[in-house]
Amino acid sequence: MNNAELIDMCETVSGRDGDTFVGIRIADGNIRVRFPLGYELGKDSDVLRKDIIVLLKVLETFDYRKQAADQREAHEGENSLPISAYLGVLQYYFTFGTYSETEVRYHKAQKGKINWTKTVKREKPHFTDSGAVYLNFIVKDSRANKDSLIAQIFKYCVYVSFQKIGWLYTKSSYPKPAVRFNQKNFSAAVKKAMNETFNDTKRRLFSDMLKIINSADNTDADAGIKTYGTDSFQYVWEQMIDRAFGIKNKEKYFPKSSWVLNDCRKQNQCLEPDTVMLYNGEVYILDAKYYRYGCTKIPAHLPETSSIQKQITYGEFAEKIDENSSNEIFNAFIMPFCSAEELFGSPEILQSIGYAESDWRAGSLHYDRIAGILLDTKFIMKNYLHCEKIAGMLRTAIKDTVI
Repeated sequence: MNNAELIDMCETVSGRDGDTFVGIRIADGNIRVRFPLGYELGKDSDVLRKDIIVLLKVLETFDYRKQAADQREAHEGENSLPISAYLGVLQYYFTFGTYSETEVRYHKAQKGKINWTKTVKREKPHFTDSGAVYLNFIVKDSRANKDSLIAQIFKYCVYVSFQKIGWLYTKSSYPKPAVRFNQKNFSAAVKKAMNETFNDTKRRLFSDMLKIINSADNTDADAGIKTYGTDSFQYVWEQMIDRAFGIKNKEKYFPKSSWVLNDCRKQNQCLEPDTVMLYNGEVYILDAKYYRYGCTKIPAHLPETSSIQKQITYGEFAEKIDENSSNEIFNAFIMPFCSAEELFGSPEILQSIGYAESDWRAGSLHYDRIAGILLDTKFIMKNYLHCEKIAGMLRTAIKDTVI
């Protein structure tokens, strides 16, 4: 597939009403790949292909449990597909070709790689003045078996992967294998093969094959993907920020309330900050806002009063639970942008735009000011598992903004 075709397929969303879907939509052979706000698309086919793979893996990694029920129902089937497994099988196929098992056979011959243990047991020697002489030997012969069950299962998995995501690599198709799908037998054979090898490349391949086999109840092998993605990428953004910077157990920072009734007490649902980051006794409460400001620089596209009030409440509660401590508490909104566009005058992947404050508080505490931080969308999608260095930059940017 050439560069122009991939470029024609790809676009970033605007975030305006009705233009929010992030993912893949395919209709009548027309493929649209839609990236989130602030994502910088590659300029050549190799980079674009990697961009699409990053997008697919992010969508697969982060679930949509917070979405509206009707949207979950609409996209749940295809969003549960093992996208990484399809990509893994195709990568193996394009790198190594058709999988084949090495079949070892022993047979009688006068030359070859002699197995002396089997030769001594099976062949009668001829005795001469010089000693025992073997006229025939048992020799080892290794050959590729492309018709084994595992090889046929591999072909099935390649076929399914081509149907789902093969367009990302080539216009060519892959022939439908003759093997009849049997989930139980396929799964047992692949598990056995995985247990018998210590080769990491093969183990990854077998793991991907198992995922494809086990997902067969959710999809038709002959069908391509029609829709894979979400209209609510804000939940993906929240989870990425939390994975990159947050602590795992943040429940102690959830403000709670209750009704004290005449005959009982009713606990209300608590407020939950998106991300709590801790460092050297400092508490950073981060609100991941998938807002358009980083792409438009229009102030109307910034968080409003209700969000500002919520962050201040989080700060007050954090101060209350640590009231005997000297811990400092900071607040920030984290929003997407494209650093390559230099809309804010710098190519840095993380930038401060200022801070928000309320009219009803004196603003004497650090958390009374909520720092506005822009974070490059492409960077966080590629690096959310390895953000130690950027976490330090984030802490510095927040403190420099509000102090």
